[in-house]
Amino acid sequence: EILVLLAVLHYVGSFPYTSRFASSRNAFALDANQASLSIVILAAVNAGLFITDHVHFQYNGMLLGLLLLSISCISNGQDLLGSFLFAVLVNMKHLYLSLAPAYFVYLLRHHCISPHPRCWRTGSNVSSVMMRFATLGVVVLSVFGVSLVPFYVAGGLPCLKQIFQRLFPFGRGLCHAYWAPNVWVAYNLVDKALLKVLGTRGNNVVSQGSMTGGLVGDQLHVWLPTVTPGLTILLSLLAMAPALVMVWSASRGPRSRLEFIHLIAYCSLASFLFGYHVHEKAVLNATLPMLLLAPLSQKHAEAYLFLCNVGHTQLLPLLFRQEEWALRMLVCLLHLSLSGSLLPIGKATGSSLTRAVSFLYQVGLYVLPEVLEILQPLILPHLPFLPLLFRSTYCLPGILISSYSILMLLRDETRSSQRRCD
Repeated sequence: EILVLLAVLHYVGSFPYTSRFASSRNAFALDANQASLSIVILAAVNAGLFITDHVHFQYNGMLLGLLLLSISCISNGQDLLGSFLFAVLVNMKHLYLSLAPAYFVYLLRHHCISPHPRCWRTGSNVSSVMMRFATLGVVVLSVFGVSLVPFYVAGGLPCLKQIFQRLFPFGRGLCHAYWAPNVWVAYNLVDKALLKVLGTRGNNVVSQGSMTGGLVGDQLHVWLPTVTPGLTILLSLLAMAPALVMVWSASRGPRSRLEFIHLIAYCSLASFLFGYHVHEKAVLNATLPMLLLAPLSQKHAEAYLFLCNVGHTQLLPLLFRQEEWALRMLVCLLHLSLSGSLLPIGKATGSSLTRAVSFLYQVGLYVLPEVLEILQPLILPHLPFLPLLFRSTYCLPGILISSYSILMLLRDETRSSQRRCD
C-alpha cells in the first residue's frame, strides 16, 4: 500500500480543496489540514485493503495506488500525466478498462474541447481542439504500443488474438464463484427460484449447482434469458450515462476536478453492478476514490461510511477460517470507528424513519450473515453456499443506494459549477 499512500499524499499536497471551497460547504466541513490528515490516516488503515492484500494475500494496493495517483494528477490539472498513468494501469490490469468511459468523456470535454465561455476567457477553435486531442491520443496509445508491439513482432496477429482471449475469458461465466453483490445476484436468484418451483423447461436441463459450485464455465439460465457479455457492457454504459452527461454538461472550473472524482466512484459502482464476472474486491475501486471526497461535507462523509460498511462486510468471507472471524470483524469495526471520529459527521440527516432503517440495515450487515454462517452447518448442512448467497443478496441494496447517493452528490457538484459561472 506504499503507492496508495504516495498517491494520497500527492493528492492532499497538491489540491487543498477544502480551504478553497470552505465557504460553500456546511458547518461540519473540515479545514485543509484536518482533511488531509483524515484522508492519509484512513488510507493507511483501510479495512478493505487489509483484508484483500494483507490477509487474503492479493495485490490490489499497487493498482489502486496507480488509480489514485492518476486521479490526483487530473484533479491537479495534470491531465496528460493522469492519462498516462491510467493507460499504464489498464495495461497492468485490464479490468480497469471499465473506467475508460469516465476518463474519455471527462478529458474530451474538459481538456480537449472549449469549456463554458463564461467560465474560460479564451475560446478554442477546431485546430486547438484537435491538437489537444491528438496529444492526448499519442500519450495513451504510446503506452499501449510499448506494451503490445513486442508481442506483435514476436508472433503477429495470432499472438495478439491469444492475448486478448486470455484477458477476456468470457467462458468463465456471468458470476464469480463468490457472488459479488451486483444485479446478477438477484437475476440468478430469481432463475433459481423459478427452477425450483417450475422445474426445467423443455430440454433445457441445467445442473442445480452450476452457478454456485465455483467451477469455471458458462452459466446458463433456465427460465430467464441467458446474459451475454455484450449485454453486460451495454447495461454498464447505460448505468454510467447519467453521470457522463452531467460531467459533459458541467462548466469548467476548480470544481470540475471534484466532479471527476465523483464520476470515477460512480462509474466504478456502475461496472460493479452490471459487469461480467465481477470480483468482490472491485468495490475498492469506489471506496478509495470516495475517501478523497469524504472530508468535503457531512453528506460526503455519510456516503463514504455507508459504502465502506457495505463494501467491507461483503469482503469478509475472503477470510473464511474460524480463527480469522474475530480479526475480520475487528478490522471493519475499527475502521468504522476511526472514520466516524475523523470525518465531518454531525447530527444525522434525513427523517427519523430513514435514519432508523439505515441504522438497522447497517447493523444487519455485521450481524445477520454471521449468525447464518454459524447456524447453516447445524440446520441446513446441504446448503453450504447459503451464507454467501444471503450476504451478497443483503449487500445488493446497499450498493444500489450508494450508487444513487454518489450520483446525487455529483449532481450537486455540477449544479454548483453552473451557479458559479452564472
